[in-house]
Amino acid sequence: MAGSSKAEELERQARFVFIGTVRRLKAATMPEIKKSERERTVVVRVDQIIQTPPLYKNRTGQEITVQLKKGERVRVGQQAQFYTNGWLVGNESVAVTSLGHVAVPKGGAALRAATLDPVRSLAFRDARARVDDADIVCSGTVKSVQLPQGESRSLAAAPSVPPLSEHDPMWQEAVVEVNDVHKGPQGRKDVVIRFPSSKDRMWADAPKFRPGQSGFFVLHRAASGGAPHERAALLSHGEESAEGEYYTALHPEDFQPFGRESALREVLGAPEDPGEN
Repeated sequence: MAGSSKAEELERQARFVFIGTVRRLKAATMPEIKKSERERTVVVRVDQIIQTPPLYKNRTGQEITVQLKKGERVRVGQQAQFYTNGWLVGNESVAVTSLGHVAVPKGGAALRAATLDPVRSLAFRDARARVDDADIVCSGTVKSVQLPQGESRSLAAAPSVPPLSEHDPMWQEAVVEVNDVHKGPQGRKDVVIRFPSSKDRMWADAPKFRPGQSGFFVLHRAASGGAPHERAALLSHGEESAEGEYYTALHPEDFQPFGRESALREVLGAPEDPGEN
């Protein structure tokens, strides 16, 4: 794998990417890391953050623990660009696991990285990935919320309705009046989103829709996409073959209200409120 393609592949998998200098081998910045775990841990000073979740945004200039992957080698004094994911968070320091490292980029790539907001850089990458994975991305307004057709028929025949399971999603359907389609087939006026109204931990983070909500919707065709637990729930309730086309938006970032500063809006190149155009 060429150097640039290796870096691109590592960047797709890593959450915390930084340039750092190796300070100590077989060492750690946190007492929580046992001596038996330090064969592959090194202490690295964070020189520059390239992309990061908010948790690590203030780590520039600090020493952190990096657990190297099997076969990965570094030396004291070596500066490299590390591709990592979170491991441990302590009172004074953090530890991350390395997916790999490359030589520090030079020239234009290094200059661009130095001028980007690391937190925004990761948010933009995540938003772009969500758009790429979606079947439809649109902006619009929720005009009604109701029980799915199949669910309504089941309620009418109450004696045959099975008891709710612990993680029952309690599906509802939101009908969204579409202002603009940013990805997917053009010309649709409405789209139906099936969402879990349950506050159970399995569904707690999924967007809950109500009439009047306006924003951007990142949607997945229910029969072919969505999380495995969502498809399993649909099948268990006989909903996979329900009448009509509908979509899901189960990730917390699958709905972004108008007026909220978001990486999704930047990826789409959309104004704050497309409905005003």
